[in-house]
Amino acid sequence: FVLEKFNPEIKDKNGNWFTNNSHINIGSGKDISIKSLAEKIAKAVDFRGDIKWDQNKPDGTPQKLLDTKKITELGWSPKIKLDMGINQTIKYFNKKYIKNL
Repeated sequence: FVLEKFNPEIKDKNGNWFTNNSHINIGSGKDISIKSLAEKIAKAVDFRGDIKWDQNKPDGTPQKLLDTKKITELGWSPKIKLDMGINQTIKYFNKKYIKNL
């Protein structure tokens, strides 16, 4: 999608062309905590154990929500919701690796 839609050559305010080498974030634009993600994955794989957290770092990682403005302005949006993506990934790995055990 990006290769077809993104033009890295842009004009500055004086009309001069230059190459925009900046990155493009790809994501949903929605945030989820590591704890919530771990719980979703645990539920999806029917994990029945305990998830242990380092109590010396109770605040965890600061929020890291990506700015997806560039990709959405190009017309891209995610087609797979997080829960579906987790389930599809589990099915893929089960099919590819578990059957060979």
